[in-house]
Amino acid sequence: MKLTTKHIMFILMIVLLVLAIVMSTIVFSRVSGLVQLVMGGGSNNATTAPSASQPASSSVVPSSSQPQETTKPHKCEFTIKGSTVSPTCNTLGYTEYYCECGNSDLQNFKDPLGHQYGEYTVIAATCDTDGRTERTCSRCKNIEITEPTKAGHNFGEWANIELADGTPTQEQRSCSACNITEIRSLDTTQTWVLRKSTLEAQGNFAHYQIVVDLANNGKDPSYEIYVGLTDQTIGFDYTATGLILSYAVDGAPMDYNVLAGTAALTVYADGTVSIGVPVETPNPTPDTTPDTSEPSSQPSSEPTSEPTSEPTSEPTGEGNE
Repeated sequence: MKLTTKHIMFILMIVLLVLAIVMSTIVFSRVSGLVQLVMGGGSNNATTAPSASQPASSSVVPSSSQPQETTKPHKCEFTIKGSTVSPTCNTLGYTEYYCECGNSDLQNFKDPLGHQYGEYTVIAATCDTDGRTERTCSRCKNIEITEPTKAGHNFGEWANIELADGTPTQEQRSCSACNITEIRSLDTTQTWVLRKSTLEAQGNFAHYQIVVDLANNGKDPSYEIYVGLTDQTIGFDYTATGLILSYAVDGAPMDYNVLAGTAALTVYADGTVSIGVPVETPNPTPDTTPDTSEPSSQPSSEPTSEPTSEPTSEPTGEGNE
């Protein structure tokens, strides 16, 4: 039988197909082994789960038959009595207890007592202080205030003030409850109100406090005025230049413009004015008063001490003998 070229080519293709199958089988087996090696941890000594015939070690998986120790949770028993706090008008009372472990607990609570007020006391308002009705708790001394009333002056009606020539340029009103007099100008363009307070006299000097209430100024000027005039009559006015004093000495009218920033000044009996408080009294007593005391003391002491002691002692002694 003569082989043709087609027959040879067919045989070669079959041989090549068989070789390809064999090579594929070999490659597949090797790849499967490599995959198992990787999945198994890279070593044939990798730990595997124990089989049924090979029991697991007790150090890895504890047996259910071995007893296990368990810790019971601590429950506090508050039996140790600590301090006791009494209730007050506003706060609870309680007793503090302790457990052996050191924890504490508050027990035996008592309600607040509430205030125990006395009778109401009425404090009337004055010109400078507010009034109120109040009562005091006898336990905590808390003061309950009701019916507050505002402080305020009780001024009368405005009345004209006439100058020496009889011309009214000002008006004034006085508080019936205190010694404050308010003075204002009849000129409606003037917005100030002058408050004159009569204070305690200093020697022969009348003492006034003058406060000028300026409607458009937050800081009101204040002055201390000491007047030692014979009749102590003095008028007050206020202009753009400041406070002006008006008075008379022996019938002669005099004015004095108080410099800005002056806090106190004194008007003496002769009409002179000095800055500050009085340094001397008007109408001083004559200088002869202190001189009469010295002559009267020296003559009376020398004659009465020596003559009376010696003569009376000697005659008395001789007579007794």
